[in-house]
Amino acid sequence: MGEFFKGWRRKTGVVTLVMACVFTGGWVRSYRGDYFQLFSRTFFSNDGAIAEIGWGRPPSDDRHPFASSSMHFEKWRCPYYLTTVPLTLLSVYLLLARPRVAKPQKTIEPASAEGT
Repeated sequence: MGEFFKGWRRKTGVVTLVMACVFTGGWVRSYRGDYFQLFSRTFFSNDGAIAEIGWGRPPSDDRHPFASSSMHFEKWRCPYYLTTVPLTLLSVYLLLARPRVAKPQKTIEPASAEGT
């Protein structure tokens, strides 16, 4: 079993598979709707997507001069399947692809100096 994980491809495949499982867990949990903080940023996970939340008035929103400062808005939104599916496919390729067999290189021997 230890021989299976020799080389960078298999180790990277395991790491991407773990990342895909984490994003899949977030995807399933997103249907409950949760706020969470990571690195002093607030995120909202809802309806199969994750979004970063900004508090206050959106930077480009000058149409509502009487808007409350406690409003929140989405800075960006990304569906979970855009990260989960590619990570899963990459991990499958890295784990199941056969490793390449190194071809033996021809050694070039220097010409002998016997005839001179």
